[in-house]
Amino acid sequence: MKYSRHGTSEQLELYVLGRLDPGDSDKLEEHLLVCETCQKQADQMRHFALGMREALLEEPVYQEKPATDWFGWLRQPSFAFATGFTLVFLIVLGVVYTRSGSRDLLPAAAIQLTAMRGEKTGAPRAKQLDITLLDAPSGRDPYKVELVDATGHNMWTGSGQTSEKGTRVSIPVASADPGDYFLRLYGQDGTLIHEYGLRIGK
Repeated sequence: MKYSRHGTSEQLELYVLGRLDPGDSDKLEEHLLVCETCQKQADQMRHFALGMREALLEEPVYQEKPATDWFGWLRQPSFAFATGFTLVFLIVLGVVYTRSGSRDLLPAAAIQLTAMRGEKTGAPRAKQLDITLLDAPSGRDPYKVELVDATGHNMWTGSGQTSEKGTRVSIPVASADPGDYFLRLYGQDGTLIHEYGLRIGK
């Protein structure tokens, strides 16, 4: 590198930073011994370079934090298994609830019936109907009682116990859908004594 009478800014900068070739550096040093102008310029460059170095050392190094995966736990196998199990359980529970129609939660209902042609006594939907047949004949032996639907299909068969107020019958109707039914009272010899119309509401 050829030098002018004074060192160029580029030459002085390379010298201050220690990047000037050794041969060129020796020549520039000889010039600096006698040139006050280049000395001042080199000192200014040296101060600037040192200041920049110190500033870089003091500046904190920021490390980029990894992005937080807030929903990573949703992809865990244990969560997927638990979710699947819960969904299956809820589906089974819904099917059971739908089929039962929540009838198990219904209370028992007490009603009184009198045989009347063409009339149907209304009854609330309940898990059990406690019925008193007011006009049943008195007797010591229990009577056969049968509950049939509107088509005559047998829904329940049991017996009624006589009392002072009439024949008492307890019928579990939790599985009976709302609609028209008939309660049939039979004598000891199997003859039909009375038929009672019954309408189970929703």
